[in-house]
Amino acid sequence: MTTIAPTTFKCGVCGKESTGYSMTSFSRFGACDLDTRPPMLFPFTMELENCPHCGYVDVEIKNGNKALLDFLNTDKYLTCDGIDPICETAKEYIRYAIIQQHKGNRTEAFWGYMNAAWACDDFIASNTETTEVEEKCIKDMMECRGRALELIALLLPNKKEPEEKENLLAIKADLLRRTKQFDKVIEEYENRCFEDQYVDQVIRFGVDLAKAQDDKRYSMDDIDKSKYPLK
Repeated sequence: MTTIAPTTFKCGVCGKESTGYSMTSFSRFGACDLDTRPPMLFPFTMELENCPHCGYVDVEIKNGNKALLDFLNTDKYLTCDGIDPICETAKEYIRYAIIQQHKGNRTEAFWGYMNAAWACDDFIASNTETTEVEEKCIKDMMECRGRALELIALLLPNKKEPEEKENLLAIKADLLRRTKQFDKVIEEYENRCFEDQYVDQVIRFGVDLAKAQDDKRYSMDDIDKSKYPLK
């Protein structure tokens, strides 16, 4: 069960207070997606707070720094670095990612873009508006996944633990597939074996999806365990 409670937030950037709601507990049932997206009921990896006065976004806005105030008024921040997404939830996660990049926190920025892409997925799935709105949100989703891929390229060389590196490589494979880069998935992953048996299973499934030019969303429960047994 997901529960929320009224909360007062004080922004560390502008110093102003605002009221809102914060999540006090949530439940998750089912399998994660191939890109590690958590299952419902809270299918994101972080809950964000948004200051309505200055626009600062963070996991806890009280931890903001006054030195960021000028940055929050730049075109880069206000337009989400040119993405200008339709989905408001995606906008918050993109702004979080931009702030983290500004601070030099690449890992947090990566997860910001991942969460933004997932928010776009949800918006597209529930869209009942015009074709133009859907096309714009698809473009936003592709851009967020593209930026996540750029950050993976920067993160991978610094990963010393094999488990962390293989998990990132598995996410990269799904990001490539979801952005229709099927040939790259096949070229980079078809003949590779991974120590982690679950990563290896996901990769084998992902390569076959790429060969079928399938860019849809899949979870671990969608893997045919008889066709892709753990090794």
